[in-house]
Amino acid sequence: LHLILILITLASSVQAQTYFPFPTNNATWCGDRTFQYFNGGSDQRHSYNYQQFINGDTVINSLTYHKIFENGIFSCVYLFQPLSCGNFNYTNEYKGAFREDNFRKIFFVAKDSLSEMLLYDFTLNLNDTMPLTYNQTLFPNGISLWVSKIDSVYDGTNYRKRYNISRDTTVGQTNYVSIIEGIGSTHGLLWDINPYFEASGSLFAHKQNGIILYPDTSVDCIVSSISSIISEGYFSIYPNPVNDLLNIRYPEFKNVDCLLKIYDVMAKEIYAD
Repeated sequence: LHLILILITLASSVQAQTYFPFPTNNATWCGDRTFQYFNGGSDQRHSYNYQQFINGDTVINSLTYHKIFENGIFSCVYLFQPLSCGNFNYTNEYKGAFREDNFRKIFFVAKDSLSEMLLYDFTLNLNDTMPLTYNQTLFPNGISLWVSKIDSVYDGTNYRKRYNISRDTTVGQTNYVSIIEGIGSTHGLLWDINPYFEASGSLFAHKQNGIILYPDTSVDCIVSSISSIISEGYFSIYPNPVNDLLNIRYPEFKNVDCLLKIYDVMAKEIYAD
């Protein structure tokens, strides 16, 4: 009798963990990505401070996908000289579309393509090798990635499963990136999940239905890290983020006629001087 009671107690205390699917609308991802562009002696660093968002659906090969667009700020600097090689704002750039099947897998079709690739797999177990995905193909180098730890991240209301990813046989690369249910990669929704070499990327925030779910509830999903993409020693913008007063210093341009323009996240000009 005692054994039966113990088993009943244990069974009642075990609850199936809730799975959090990807959103299908009213969602944004904010972050940045940077990589070096080698161009025969005029090598450059390209940076993007961006907001990605779902806007409508499309049908590809008889399957429904959710379209991803991007607004952002592009910045280019030469690697070996303190000069800008271009900056501009862009809006509503189509990146591709995703769908989620019934098996906790996310598939992605990039722009100008009709072929889908696996984007995320949330059926993985501890020590599993990561399957080849769309966001491992940016720097194909044969790296083996594996699930080194599974835990959870708090979204302000619930705990979502987090898969910590490591690189095979590489010292210092333990848990260098994570993928999170219903959110994506900590490197960015569509950005490379391989260990970085002369590149970087971070997911600043993720919002669904007006609520910030990652990394916490005290930030907003806007393109705000302007200083991180145009400050290369000759530009200074602070504080960031800003509430009332924004300081902009560009001493190396003191004898040059400059036009300063500030845009909001929707690329609307809000200030010019």
